[in-house]
Amino acid sequence: MIKYICIMGLVALLLTAFGCSKETHKDQDNDSHSRDINRILIGIWNSDQRDELTQKNVGKVTMRFMSDGQLLYDINAGNKLQRMNLVYKINGDTIISNQPSHPQEEKTKFRIEDDNKLIMEFNGEKAVFLRETR
Repeated sequence: MIKYICIMGLVALLLTAFGCSKETHKDQDNDSHSRDINRILIGIWNSDQRDELTQKNVGKVTMRFMSDGQLLYDINAGNKLQRMNLVYKINGDTIISNQPSHPQEEKTKFRIEDDNKLIMEFNGEKAVFLRETR
């Protein structure tokens, strides 16, 4: 009986250890995926002036994602520029942004197509951004 309990204890310990190890690898994989997405996201993105829905939803916008988690969000209205200094992080397919001067997290779903097209959805409204190339 004692031998049976010891074996069952060992099996439980091994299952727990492998289960934790699996979760750790899963978390590491998610972190790695977020870093890869973040790397792809870094740069300057301009709202697609040819996309009518984007023009309706956001107008003329430029976003600059930086590697340190800073996000400059520029709204170009004629000859007037309004800049919002934000911070951001990636969680799966969501950009979580915040404006330190007026704290409130905003969550925006996104996807990247062909490394140069960023499609964002916020409150059911979509906007398309194109990577700026120099």
